[in-house]
Amino acid sequence: MLLHAFIHWPEAAFVEMRKFAIKHAVCLWNGLHNRSSLLSSIELISQTRWTTMNSSEGHVLGCPNYALDPKLADGKKKPKWQRCSRRGIFLGFSDQHSSNAGLILNMATVSCRPQFHVVYVI
Repeated sequence: MLLHAFIHWPEAAFVEMRKFAIKHAVCLWNGLHNRSSLLSSIELISQTRWTTMNSSEGHVLGCPNYALDPKLADGKKKPKWQRCSRRGIFLGFSDQHSSNAGLILNMATVSCRPQFHVVYVI
């Protein structure tokens, strides 16, 4: 995953993405279904049905995305000609929020926060 990020977006990828790459790989391994049993690894271990992710939800680590500005997400208004989104990097899914909240690294402020309203480029 890190090699993919370095090849496709070298100016934004950084070495400290290692811990995010490991966490994202574990999340994908546990959440995606097996071909043979049609169950995910976490379902096989726990013997219960979980809401597992689809292959379309398993985004590539380091892929560029556009996150909605927090002011617009809160229902507030912005001036007409200002940008409505911010460019970021996908670093995996949040542990403390909903399973579909991605951790997005903001390129301008270099801060990593969970975002719900995101459009992924790749």
